[in-house]
Amino acid sequence: MRTFHGSLEKHSAQLIRLYRARRGAFGDDMQSLLDKLDEQTSDNLAHRKMTVLKGLPSFLREKPGNLLKMCLCLRKSPAAIAMV
Repeated sequence: MRTFHGSLEKHSAQLIRLYRARRGAFGDDMQSLLDKLDEQTSDNLAHRKMTVLKGLPSFLREKPGNLLKMCLCLRKSPAAIAMV
């Protein structure tokens, strides 16, 4: 989990740039997330992480529950993905 959070911090700025560049393709949900991020004035790192996490399913065009299941399966065993 430590690696995940470290990678999230490392790549969050790039992911947010991608979200902004493609926001029209993701509809109102992505726009709303980015607007909320723009309104924040304190603890920007935490808000950036939350925006990246909440926007990831839209960006990957997955349902949030399915994305979580795939991540959990990968953590257990790469072979388990075939079962999902």
